Amino acid sequence: MADLADFERRATLAEREIDDLQKRLADLETGALSEKGEESIKAYKTDLLEKLRAVRHDLAEEQAAAVSIKAERDQAVQERDRLQEENRKLKYRIVHLVRALDKYMPN
Repeated sequence: MADLADFERRATLAEREIDDLQKRLADLETGALSEKGEESIKAYKTDLLEKLRAVRHDLAEEQAAAVSIKAERDQAVQERDRLQEENRKLKYRIVHLVRALDKYMPN
């Protein structure tokens, strides 16, 4: 008899748990969330939004730095090109000066 009473008690508990799970499943399927779940989702969204804003801010700072670096690079490239051209002209002059010296001052 004790075994039968214990079995009935466990079966009743199992049926209650099944009913509870079915009710929760139905609530989830219809989109009804508990207040705790809604608060959790709201907190997650808020946290995610704060992180996204921080990333956007960091990105804006990095883009500003990149623009500055690009301008410096462009200026350095122009300076390099100017110096290369000046160097080419000076080498040309040296060649002609050496020829003139060889012509007028033979060894």
